[in-house]
Amino acid sequence: MDLCSRVGIPDGDKSWSFLLAAYSEPVRTYHNLSHIGDCLRLLDKHRKLAVDADAIEMALWFHDLIYDPQANDNEEASARCARDFLGGSPLRDEVVRLILATQHPDPSHPTADESLIRDIDLSILGSDTGTYGRYASAIRQEYHHVPDDAYAAGRAAILSKFLELPRLFMNPAFSEPLDLPARRNMAEEILKLTGNTVRDTARTDRPRDFH
Repeated sequence: MDLCSRVGIPDGDKSWSFLLAAYSEPVRTYHNLSHIGDCLRLLDKHRKLAVDADAIEMALWFHDLIYDPQANDNEEASARCARDFLGGSPLRDEVVRLILATQHPDPSHPTADESLIRDIDLSILGSDTGTYGRYASAIRQEYHHVPDDAYAAGRAAILSKFLELPRLFMNPAFSEPLDLPARRNMAEEILKLTGNTVRDTARTDRPRDFH
């Protein structure tokens, strides 16, 4: 991998095999290599917005490395793996910060690169209706162990929290084409899941999950 060479990781082929195996786990119907590929293509398209594009690229490769649908600390676990993998690389701490930004906390004071990786990761929300429907179905498959009622409640609560954000996307290159479609997609999914309006669902406070 050219990226490994640029950041001082000596065995890029071995690194690729390790990542390929992780993202090929059977449980992954959305958080897989296709998702990583989509993210990397968006980074290439918007590379001029990046301060440190190599750090973002490495963070994208690692941000879903650990993915257990029954756990709530996947990003933290992925960040720990990246920290260990990068060792003494000068990019290590920045890559960890960028991975943790994909938890999508309240983005009140994000750096430019945190904004970009966040927008890239959330871009699926603003996709066309067919693509969004396949995404939503894939997420449901990853949480097949959760009963329908519990999944509907948890997923709707997460989507409602995104809808409450005054700015869903931080960069105009993402917000201008994607904000309105994303809000429409999420509102329609909430209605399908619960039969409730966005306002009714948003009042329910449930743990972060199902995304």
